[in-house]
Amino acid sequence: IEIYLMQQFANWEEYGEKTDAMRGDPAWRQIMDFGGGSQPFAENIDSFCASAIPELSSQEGFSAGPVLATVWAPHPKRLGATLEAFARGKAVHEPEGCKVRVFQILGGRFCGQLLYNMSFESNQALVVAWRGFRSLTLRSWQTSTKIPWPI
Repeated sequence: IEIYLMQQFANWEEYGEKTDAMRGDPAWRQIMDFGGGSQPFAENIDSFCASAIPELSSQEGFSAGPVLATVWAPHPKRLGATLEAFARGKAVHEPEGCKVRVFQILGGRFCGQLLYNMSFESNQALVVAWRGFRSLTLRSWQTSTKIPWPI
């Protein structure tokens, strides 16, 4: 299991302002001092920033519930096909109750890759959406001779 802390900012200027303010906040300093002085509870395996691709991202932000995210490395000369597949996926996934956001990852082990992110209001909303995805896929298989996208 990997755990990610996600923060969202309107633009890079807001990112700079908010992170500077956070670092200067006494409560944040207390947390950082505690973490630096205590026994490690986990190993940090990655850290990165990501920039949303507006044309493929819900403008409403993230839902409060679970998040499913996959990282993709487009093949050479296939970035356009990858983004088209994301657009088709978004058109299928959002009507089933999730918010889709697509990011270009900047830095870290996934630098230059794309992140397809689906967020849900609750665990129950996740279950309902998965049932919808499965039903759509099965109906598509019954009416098609080729493998549908998405599987």
